[in-house]
Amino acid sequence: GGGGAGGGGGAAAPASLEQAVHVSLEQYDLPMSMSDSLVLSELLTLIELPRSSVPFRVEEELLAAVAAHRSQRAIASASSLALVAQKLRAALYNDSTALDADGAPLLAPSETWSVAAINGTVHALVGEALNLLELEPEQAEPAGWRSLLGRLNLSHSDAEQLTPRLADGPLPSSVPPAEAGRPASAGGAGGGGAGDTLLRLAFREQRERRAAEWLPGRALAGGIA
Repeated sequence: GGGGAGGGGGAAAPASLEQAVHVSLEQYDLPMSMSDSLVLSELLTLIELPRSSVPFRVEEELLAAVAAHRSQRAIASASSLALVAQKLRAALYNDSTALDADGAPLLAPSETWSVAAINGTVHALVGEALNLLELEPEQAEPAGWRSLLGRLNLSHSDAEQLTPRLADGPLPSSVPPAEAGRPASAGGAGGGGAGDTLLRLAFREQRERRAAEWLPGRALAGGIA
């Protein structure tokens, strides 16, 4: 706060303004469906500043700052999402030897040593992916599913073929025999259909959890009717 427009040289103002917008927006989810103009309107509403009172030049600078924030955020999210996708593929294929770009293991032994561990790893990674995608909880499940598969570079058939390898393929020798014989979806949240794969179950559970935890104000648009 505090108005800070006054003295100090016009050159420093835009950078300062951009940083203020960045700090204000980074705590919120910004659904892709929101335009920069709508993001700005909601931000001004949050700070109880009528948009009509903002000078045109300042509004243009604010819109530029919103666009810059979303651009930086998109780059960071894309990088994080690419890593999540690598880890998710490794977990679904039960590939404990997969390496990242630096040659380090993508997954820790504790994340793949048993079917239950892999189930937990996949559920956690799907949750990370949904957070990075900033999908709206109200979005229809098929649309959200397509978005997830698209950003993970998986086709529907890819997703359906990954999980049987987890159930039927080789597991680490340390897996107890009783556990090795359990279905791949065991340990996940109940309610999955007979044809559901681990990835689909994880998506459905994390989507429902995300919707339940979606508080007014968590998304920038939504709680300010």
